[in-house]
Amino acid sequence: MKKICIHIIFLLLVACKLQATNFVLYVQDKANATAVPFASFQYKAGGLISTAVGDKEGKTEIKDVQFPLTVSISAIGFETKKFKLSEKDLVRTGQLLTYTVLLNKAVVAIPDIVITGQNAPVLATQSVYKVNTISSAQIAQRAAVSLNDVLNYEMNNFVSNDNILGSSLSIGGIGGQNVKILVNGIPLTGRENGNIDLGQINMNNVKRIEMIQGPMSVIYGSNALGGVINVITHQGGKQFNGGLKTYMESVGRYNISGNLSSSKKRHSLQTSFARNFFQGWTPEDGGDRFQLWKPKTQYLADLQYNYTFKQGKLTYYGSYLNEKIT
Repeated sequence: MKKICIHIIFLLLVACKLQATNFVLYVQDKANATAVPFASFQYKAGGLISTAVGDKEGKTEIKDVQFPLTVSISAIGFETKKFKLSEKDLVRTGQLLTYTVLLNKAVVAIPDIVITGQNAPVLATQSVYKVNTISSAQIAQRAAVSLNDVLNYEMNNFVSNDNILGSSLSIGGIGGQNVKILVNGIPLTGRENGNIDLGQINMNNVKRIEMIQGPMSVIYGSNALGGVINVITHQGGKQFNGGLKTYMESVGRYNISGNLSSSKKRHSLQTSFARNFFQGWTPEDGGDRFQLWKPKTQYLADLQYNYTFKQGKLTYYGSYLNEKIT
């Protein structure tokens, strides 16, 4: 009789151990304790894997489970959380057993934002135009001194060089007189023979270049039939810094450029300077006294000052160019 009682007690203990449990799972934002709607999770008990999806209030009812559980919870905009859950972790609220999971918001890198061709800055993927962006790193890799050195590497562009008037650009067969060139969104003036000399646009202080190939006359006017090129300069750093670059080419080019920037509280100041020299060139078999490609010396300087308000920014930008062609 004693052995029978022991077996009955053992079976009751095993039955209690294997008894399934029901509980309610809540998913909340860790930052503000608000409900995270429609979170999806997967839980594993023994060798059985089950899935469920929460409602709009972040609530899910879990029925007939045996502990311990291995749980994985994920939601849009939040980091996936994996943990183990035992029955002692549950909290009794009235007649219900509940458990609350707090999720951290996921940190997402913001994609490139473009300005050119839009009424307001938007993500590059949302732009209604195909915007080609050239970064400062790409400009440095091309050893570009002026804008023509950058655009020589771009598809569907043709940069022509005149030995006196300088470099001009055509996009898709449309001449430079129909290509709009901007600096920080402001149109450049000073066209000669309908073109702007690309060799006069210094790349020393450029953050990036945004370019649209194709008709943009609706937004930028009649001289933007071929496309638009927007040169965007640096806005200054958070501390004092500077740099110096030199460039030498065997054909007779000797250039030097530098920049300085400083920032304090709401004020930031940035300046750059460059001296570009070309000693001229003519073919070796040319018997002419005059060089075919004329000697040219350029002095360039830029100054930019920014003052930041609570709801805006005041910017002054000035540029100086002195060019002599002999």
